[in-house]
Amino acid sequence: MADFYFDHNLHRRIATGLRTAGHAVVTAQEWGYAELADDRQLWVATRARRILLTYDDDLRRIHREWGRRKGLLGELPEHHGIIVAPAPPIWRAEQAVREVVVLLGQRASLVGECYEWGGGGTWVRVERGSGDDDDDDDGP
Repeated sequence: MADFYFDHNLHRRIATGLRTAGHAVVTAQEWGYAELADDRQLWVATRARRILLTYDDDLRRIHREWGRRKGLLGELPEHHGIIVAPAPPIWRAEQAVREVVVLLGQRASLVGECYEWGGGGTWVRVERGSGDDDDDDDGP
């Protein structure tokens, strides 16, 4: 079973569903961190060795930056995984629980990885250091 940390914007029914499925879930609200910025939410999840589950697309960028910072500074611990789920009304809580459980069944570990729901109805791994929201310009 997996250990999750939910950031401030995830629906309670998802937490309840994952707990019912046997997973350990804590929320930013329960730990008093609901007001933290997204990068700090990831830091809390990392320190607690929990997978961060969120609706926030910004976590894709933070995942990429985390890898670059880790490589440059050598001092950041590897995060324990990020799952960016589609927000309601795209997904209802029951579908979110079902699809997260499917992802967990496909992966031995999510450490250092980030997944988002792809348009083809499957989870897509977010690569580090490249992508459509990566603003680096290495041209001449």
